[in-house]
Amino acid sequence: MDDDLEDIVWKCREGNVDSVSSLPCGALEALFFDAHSRMKEVGAFLWGLNTSQNPQSMMTSTVSMRNGLVNGYLHGFLSRPSCKELLRTGPDAVEDAEFSVRNFAKDRVVLRYRMYAGGTRSGSQRRRFAGQVRGGCPS
Repeated sequence: MDDDLEDIVWKCREGNVDSVSSLPCGALEALFFDAHSRMKEVGAFLWGLNTSQNPQSMMTSTVSMRNGLVNGYLHGFLSRPSCKELLRTGPDAVEDAEFSVRNFAKDRVVLRYRMYAGGTRSGSQRRRFAGQVRGGCPS
């Protein structure tokens, strides 16, 4: 988890207006356990969140197993120290993409939770969609 991660948002209902909210208390631990269980079930070794907080690119209940970017701000993986081909070798600007692609190439699956996204202090999308996050779903 990056130190500049400010929030994790959840797409709690269909639509694009007032459809996202901050992750409820206690839900992060449940997400970690769910990710671990799903990785074991499908043979994945890497999971992450949706790359955008834009409600139009989020889904309410989809966990994608297709190739795609897993952002470095919050992700999880099962360590495989003997798999030297998975070690990160690129500069910071490309390491997330490189790590995602290397894992997908090896396992043919990467889990991406399309209903959750992270917001960072430096993220321009965070500022752009901040109004939609504040007006989100009721608890």
